[in-house]
Amino acid sequence: MDKRNGRPSINQPLAKALLGLFIAALLAATTGCMHWAPGAAISGYGPPGGDAAKLLDAARRLESTVETREGILEMVRAYEAAAAADPTSRKAIIGIANARILLATGYTSARWEKAEHYQKAMQAAEKALLLNDDFRRHLEAGTPVWEAVSRLGKDDADGMGYWSFGACYYYREGIPGLARAWNFQWIDRARIFMKRIEEVDPTWNDGGNLFNIAIVYIALPQSKGGDLKKAEEYFEKAIQAGLDPILVRWGRAKYLATRNKDRDSFRADLEWVIAQDPRQGRKRPYSWNVYFQREAKSLLDSIDQVF
Repeated sequence: MDKRNGRPSINQPLAKALLGLFIAALLAATTGCMHWAPGAAISGYGPPGGDAAKLLDAARRLESTVETREGILEMVRAYEAAAAADPTSRKAIIGIANARILLATGYTSARWEKAEHYQKAMQAAEKALLLNDDFRRHLEAGTPVWEAVSRLGKDDADGMGYWSFGACYYYREGIPGLARAWNFQWIDRARIFMKRIEEVDPTWNDGGNLFNIAIVYIALPQSKGGDLKKAEEYFEKAIQAGLDPILVRWGRAKYLATRNKDRDSFRADLEWVIAQDPRQGRKRPYSWNVYFQREAKSLLDSIDQVF
């Protein structure tokens, strides 16, 4: 009690500390909020011109050979050139999304730059979805992307898959921890796409959607639907279906075994990944497989720090 005015006294240092924490949390929330520009707002990838088929073939050759940041950047530019030459090429536009995600997750360390690549991947994926006339009409009428998924089918699975992957990884790697509570809606929106892919193309991208679902179950807190058992079931579902084992085993080791403190499973999966021929992967091209193997070696080297 303050004897001068009869009011309760305030611990000034504590009050200042609490105020500082509040301001820090507020700043993190506002600066970490996702500033989204939809794919429809992106004009294009450069002036049209060139042989679209040859440009797409050149981009695909890069995808099968590059293994450095400079090479991945060249691959991004190559797919953008192919999309500029033919703005209706779903393969070229999806190639941009795929290359941007690989660039962000495997060859970029700065949070702001990761966020930029993931957003550009989502924008490209959305551009691919806009090639569906029915879906595009709903968006033009004001329907949000995630509320028009019933208009999408199997041909749109690539767009849905890369949009949801980009959103989840943007949330995980592009937004500061304190700000995630204010951006959780992006995970909910991504899950809408994942559910639709399960309906129209359950084995999309050789297990890519099953992988995405498992990662979400691992990343979420229990209060938001996180469930390690469910994650394990989705990884196992992909394995039993004979889907891309390099992707699935790498992800199961990196994300699930570490959470379950399962050192033996961690080692077994990563050693298996390293032993594979990166050029003999299934739908995942060489550029992705060498990234998985590089990460697997790094994780094994740090096993005593992980467990």
